[in-house]
Amino acid sequence: MTIAGIALHPLTAPATAAQTWQLDRTLSALYLLVAADLPADTREAFLEGFKSKENWYGVPIADIAVTYADGTERTQPIYYGSEVRAVSVDDPKPHAWGALGWAPIDADGTPRMAYLLELPNPTPAVTVTSITFTPRETGCTPMLLGLAARSVR
Repeated sequence: MTIAGIALHPLTAPATAAQTWQLDRTLSALYLLVAADLPADTREAFLEGFKSKENWYGVPIADIAVTYADGTERTQPIYYGSEVRAVSVDDPKPHAWGALGWAPIDADGTPRMAYLLELPNPTPAVTVTSITFTPRETGCTPMLLGLAARSVR
């Protein structure tokens, strides 16, 4: 699967719970293909929270933790609104301005709009031992659908 020129490795099933992948390699950037589901029973409360001042950039719905061989860890949130949205695949304006690109995909039999995110690695010479995807309890279900890494050359 390729989105915005990035070849991604699709996951067997969308990751919707905490999950860790071993990498043991150096990389200059990590690419994530993400989608979100906003169930009807939580939609209204979630969207009200989205309007609050502290969520001007978006609501953090998941975290990506990068663990390095030197023992350090860097965690970056994934934001609903700026990086991923729960919109139908035929929405005329599916944009999330923080994403590199988006495309409709089939995620476990359900059509979803998926968004490609880039996480540059600030220490590309240090081996990344693992990455961990951890959803937050927000009423919105984030889904990690695919991964790719650009290696240091």
